[in-house]
Amino acid sequence: MKHIAEQYHYIDKTSWQIADQFILDSEKLTAISHSSPEKVKQVQKVKQVQLDLCILAFHCIWNNQNIPLAQNILKQLIKESDQSLYPFLYFLESKLHYFNGDYQLSLDCLEKSENNLTFDINSNIDYRKLLICIGSINETDPDNIEYAVMKAIISNDRGNNYNAIGEYDKAIDAFTHALNLQIESYSTMAHANIAYTCRCMGKSFKGKKMYLEASKHYHVAHSIANTVYKDESHPEVIAIRTALFSNAP
Repeated sequence: MKHIAEQYHYIDKTSWQIADQFILDSEKLTAISHSSPEKVKQVQKVKQVQLDLCILAFHCIWNNQNIPLAQNILKQLIKESDQSLYPFLYFLESKLHYFNGDYQLSLDCLEKSENNLTFDINSNIDYRKLLICIGSINETDPDNIEYAVMKAIISNDRGNNYNAIGEYDKAIDAFTHALNLQIESYSTMAHANIAYTCRCMGKSFKGKKMYLEASKHYHVAHSIANTVYKDESHPEVIAIRTALFSNAP
């Protein structure tokens, strides 16, 4: 069976097909999400199944907004997975609540995610694999940055929640913290995660009617996206382009 977490890359839209196939094929989805612990252990693939489900949940939330399926997957994972995955799972759950408009619940999950973080995820290859899948780490990025990158994406999503409830100063502080962690961690500014943070920060400056500051961050995001993404129809490329050209009083 093909494994989602071995092939999925958020920045490459063509790789999404493997996740879509599992969603469309009920037999595959049943096989991946309802394997008994005993059966999975027999083939020594417990963790691989959990990683596949993590990325499937991410795809359902971020790309499809298939909230019911994502809820079911996360419920199972939180109940059955190794505790080392909890920070990532609570991060995913926070995204689910964010898309549902439940911003306080989303912030609560981000708090749980950060509270469960331990520095030893820097030696955890599963975390690196997950973060590569969602575009938060590139395969060429330095080693031992997983902890800092998790801190950054948690802070970025805090900013998104603050922005959604109109607390723009708190949002900008959160995005600035995320950006500082990213700049310290990556070997390059040309990174999808940095482009995303700059776009998010631009939204908050626009919310404060600081259009020049918003434009500055949108331009940085747009410049990075032109380097990182090869597909102009990628949703993030479209979101950055739309933000840049609609930034007006």
